[in-house]
Amino acid sequence: MKKRNCQAVRCSGNFGDDVDFKVSEAPAGYKRFPKLSCRPTSHVVELGVDGEHVRPGRGARHLSPLEWHQMLAEGGSEDTVLLDTRNVYESRIGRFEGHGVETIEVNTQHFAQFPEFVDRNLERLSGKRVMMYCTGGVRCETASSYLLSKVAAAEVVQLKGGICRYLEQFRDRPQEGFFRGKNFVFDSRRYEPTHDGCVTGRCDGCGSPWDDYDNGPEARCQTCRVLMLLCDACRASREAATAPAALLCGGAACSGERIRCTLRVHLCTTTGHFCV
Repeated sequence: MKKRNCQAVRCSGNFGDDVDFKVSEAPAGYKRFPKLSCRPTSHVVELGVDGEHVRPGRGARHLSPLEWHQMLAEGGSEDTVLLDTRNVYESRIGRFEGHGVETIEVNTQHFAQFPEFVDRNLERLSGKRVMMYCTGGVRCETASSYLLSKVAAAEVVQLKGGICRYLEQFRDRPQEGFFRGKNFVFDSRRYEPTHDGCVTGRCDGCGSPWDDYDNGPEARCQTCRVLMLLCDACRASREAATAPAALLCGGAACSGERIRCTLRVHLCTTTGHFCV
């Protein structure tokens, strides 16, 4: 079925001849997407800034997974930083860790917050070689374009095909790669089956190692609606409590009462979609 779907897209003539299909496996019992759906859209992932500042054709130079691996294997210096463009609920259960390379996590609740992060951290990125990555390479196309428009970093590179393509290179030996933990995905699997077994996440209740979002009903911050991690023990404690405390990310308080993009367009804190 997946081969027929890919062939249908290629033969349609509507999407060019160099479509990079991400085909990922899943163990038996996992739900698959029941059908193929293709539709035109102005943005695959909305960054929320003026198009003059963000153009995919002006994105950073691509590094193949092997080139990316080699750059990390060579070791870091004060001039190189890793920039994870994903949201906090993704990066907390899996991320790249290079030898001596500083990793910067933007910790956004929504991708539209990324430009604001860049604007606040230009001095931190100034003069650096910035190695950007995301799940499948889509967000980096626009995120790197925005960063390059600021003319701050000495060099910006992005991982071609994202974490997905990198993990394919280490499918049979994930421990030999530089990605630790699990690659969060936006389907019923929640993460890709290839991982090194490391648990990088922490329970929002007790702080113990935990990276399973699906051990019960979705736990979300009462204010910003971001996904939260709750271990089995903390879930059981909440269920037993007569009046459980409100779930708030960031410990005692949530800083995301109203998510805004740099154009000051409001985002619904429940769905994450733009609203008027």
